[in-house]
Amino acid sequence: MIRASVLIVTASLGVCALCSGKAAAQQPGVYLDLPTVETSVTAVQGRPSPGMQQSLWLATDAYELAHFGIGEGLGLGSGVQWRETVSRIAIGAADIALIQLPPGLAWQHEEWHRAVLSHRGISSFNDVYDFDFTKSAIAVSHVSDAGLVRLKRDHPADLVRLETAGFEANYELATNLEKTQFFHRTRSWNVVALWSLYLSNILYLQTCAGKEADSLTDEMNQSDGANVAKRDFTGADCTGWTYDLFRPDEPYAARGVHPSGVGINRYRRFSDLTSAEKDYVRAERDLSLLNLIDPALLGFTDFKAGAMRWNGHVRYMPTSFGSTLDLDAFLAHGQHNLFATLHGYRNRDHMFPGLTLEMIRLPVGSPWGYPQLTLGLKASAWLQPENQRFLQSTAAPGGQVAARVGVAVSKLAEPYVEVDAKTAGWVAGNVHLDPAVVVRAGLVCMAF
Repeated sequence: MIRASVLIVTASLGVCALCSGKAAAQQPGVYLDLPTVETSVTAVQGRPSPGMQQSLWLATDAYELAHFGIGEGLGLGSGVQWRETVSRIAIGAADIALIQLPPGLAWQHEEWHRAVLSHRGISSFNDVYDFDFTKSAIAVSHVSDAGLVRLKRDHPADLVRLETAGFEANYELATNLEKTQFFHRTRSWNVVALWSLYLSNILYLQTCAGKEADSLTDEMNQSDGANVAKRDFTGADCTGWTYDLFRPDEPYAARGVHPSGVGINRYRRFSDLTSAEKDYVRAERDLSLLNLIDPALLGFTDFKAGAMRWNGHVRYMPTSFGSTLDLDAFLAHGQHNLFATLHGYRNRDHMFPGLTLEMIRLPVGSPWGYPQLTLGLKASAWLQPENQRFLQSTAAPGGQVAARVGVAVSKLAEPYVEVDAKTAGWVAGNVHLDPAVVVRAGLVCMAF
């Protein structure tokens, strides 16, 4: 985490410094958010490092910097066709190269697993830092059996959330890239990055929904052998997720002994699932294709209706109680930016509604004239399955409120403080399933 943070902060500030002498454009060429502090006011067993929002923005900033730097250097937006083509090819190649490097796609995917573990006081290691590009699967290793036993016993919904947090990370990164481009009008070409994020999830679910999951599991078990520290925390994420969704009260040790004879047999094979569970993971694989209903995948970043700009996409995402099927809307009019989500939270037999409204970075002036203040507000209300249970028929109401105040000390730098409070419930990008109050502070950096 330290290596990734230093890299992004240094490069971000460097971009700001290099661009500070340029004439200010109406919109930034790159928008970077550096959440340097993220701490929970409520008591937790551990402290995520980095937190979900920190690793989300580290990854977003890495893609933004790569896209901005390559685009500026090769002439993206110049209107010269050959330069536009070369720029897009170079950006796509950089996105593919970044997949297995920190702080790219795979790094953030694993960090969101680690955030859930850290939140419950369980240590781990992100194997992306091994820089072994020959691996068929990247593990979150150095996780103890005792920690997983305790997690399943004391916080079964967190175990399910743990197993699906990587999918959540990919989808939230895709949404964050789109929000950054839409609301801040950045000169970023995200098409290859978005396709890689969506396809990695879709293809992973395809693996879990058939016998390929058994082959992967056997290969990992053989490679791990009796070395418990080397083992991933779950193996195939979506197979483990399905298994524990249907078995919230089964003791973790009931998985049996590892084939080596040492430790618990963590990894779930497709053949370990019942017929109902196999049908479920196949259905969720099919639902994941709904994420391809996204104009940004074809390069359409916004549409216009008079003075208003708009866009939208469908979002399917696995959760701690099943999944959510959402409709996201991007709306902008002048300096007013609204991101709205209509939620359809689903467990096995029921769907529960929810709504999120987010006002993004509204300039509100200040009594001193300058520096200028900016304000962000977010409010959510929902019904979700009681106790985050997959088989639960009754609902529990909940909600979230967040406020963010930024101080635009210049056209380039904007320190901010954010307070985020929620009731019990699942919120994408928030590690807490229990009620929680989180405080964040950081710096927005814009280069023109």
